[in-house]
Amino acid sequence: MESLADPSKWGAWMSETMLKGMITENELIKLMEVKPSELRYLRVEKGMPFVQLSKTMRVYLEEDLMEWFKKNRTASKASCLLHPTASYCR
Repeated sequence: MESLADPSKWGAWMSETMLKGMITENELIKLMEVKPSELRYLRVEKGMPFVQLSKTMRVYLEEDLMEWFKKNRTASKASCLLHPTASYCR
């Protein structure tokens, strides 16, 4: 395997290597169907967890994202009336 000491080669390496549970920023933007500015807002203002690999490269761990989504889940009053025992209604 070639050295990963050069951050400019990380993108190519990561796209060729399946890292279970890890997603690149561009992949997350496409998956969530959000703009880069919206993802930045979630990261900076709302505390969405990420791993900073270099000054401009970030990746996201599936486990961290799912935990963050569950912690930040909200429900309407109507939903909680229908499902009062749901964890997001407590």
